[in-house]
Amino acid sequence: MLSIISGNDAVFLPGKIHGCEEQLYVIYLNENANDGNSSFEIEILDAPRILKCFSDVNGNVEDFFGNLPDYYHGEWKYCNKGDSDFDELYEAYQNADFIVGRDGNPFEEMIFLVKWAISKITN
Repeated sequence: MLSIISGNDAVFLPGKIHGCEEQLYVIYLNENANDGNSSFEIEILDAPRILKCFSDVNGNVEDFFGNLPDYYHGEWKYCNKGDSDFDELYEAYQNADFIVGRDGNPFEEMIFLVKWAISKITN
């Protein structure tokens, strides 16, 4: 049994957020942040680092998600409730292309990320 607690991590396909084709955004709604008012935490992912993490953990799902944040030092954005972009992100979050807990499981999310990364490397 995996001990990953994913909440509702939304993985957006390129172009859905900020129109970027070389990065994915994993958006997590942290309801306890921003003094309890909630905040979106946005992790920026690129293909080489996704594949590096996948390789380093030999495809182990729990280790993949446990170690992935270490590959993105400082590349996080935060959007607190009340900020101008929060409502727009909330609407996009509700209609995300892929949300663990609604559409899949941690293994499927890992494979989704790895397949996207491979498509970027091979194109």
